[in-house]
Amino acid sequence: MATSTTTTTTPEPASDASSTHPSTSSTCSSGIPYHPTTPHAWALHTAAQRIDTLNSMALTRALEMEKTLSPSHPDWPMYALVRAGSPVFKHRWMLLLYSYWVLTAWGLLRAPSLGFVVGAFLVTYLYIELYGAVLHVNLDNPSFLSLPVLWEACLEFQYHHVIPTEITLRSYPQIASDLNLIVGLHFLVTALVFHRYGGLANPFIHTTVACGMLNAYLLEWAHRQAHFSKKRRHPLAQYLQDCGLLVSEQLHRRHHQTFDIGFPVLSGLSEPVINFVRAWVCANEWVWLVGFLGMTLGGLPMVIAGYLKGWERFGGGRGGGEHWG
Repeated sequence: MATSTTTTTTPEPASDASSTHPSTSSTCSSGIPYHPTTPHAWALHTAAQRIDTLNSMALTRALEMEKTLSPSHPDWPMYALVRAGSPVFKHRWMLLLYSYWVLTAWGLLRAPSLGFVVGAFLVTYLYIELYGAVLHVNLDNPSFLSLPVLWEACLEFQYHHVIPTEITLRSYPQIASDLNLIVGLHFLVTALVFHRYGGLANPFIHTTVACGMLNAYLLEWAHRQAHFSKKRRHPLAQYLQDCGLLVSEQLHRRHHQTFDIGFPVLSGLSEPVINFVRAWVCANEWVWLVGFLGMTLGGLPMVIAGYLKGWERFGGGRGGGEHWG
């Protein structure tokens, strides 16, 4: 299976803001020249200015690589897209993000019981851990930069190897808004699949899909925290990393060094599974793509249906539908 090589740099998760900051080093950890500025000026950048600055950095690197790489290099298509004017980092619609957060919070508040929401959170936590790793395997594939729709997400994922510190320079809401399309798709698919049971109007269904989306946003937070040094990392994130519940800096660092391991970015629990399947079961990139698309369109509804069946049988209560067979 093809994976992004990005051999022109040696990116690592940021060790500290001071070591990668525009004002204290002429280059970031991946060798990207920063625009002349001061720490205070960077801190005062608006969200939009940070996106524009990062895109300018991305273009600078792409122009440099035109002189260094040959067209046969695996990273050539990625840099060519940027040189052609494709922005790596997007100005996303934040109102949509906040609407999804409200919809997610509403689903959690509608939980039929505390036991139900705890169970739903744990089940979807495991699913999102696996789904996030499968998504990562696919979006890191340089071969998919030519695919319609998917290429934009591939470009952003693969340029993260070039500018790994971007995830610490953008705010968390900006990072979370990267999920706008996929979160909206999951809400829509869930509502359609369970239409006969009331869709999102059914509190059992709404709560379970809300737990899934909460874990998706937790995944983005976990990934961002893995790029901070220990002294800058949120204490809760550090505690959860120590407990093995969030992906560790060490595991994610290995991904940024070799690009062919360390694909999970929620907890890392699926790392042995992903590595085993890729090494011994199937490494065909098209099979992995079909698996990713299948999980995107039907994975969460299957998890929801399975959880609700289990809740009806073992949880001592209704599962939101008369029958789930």
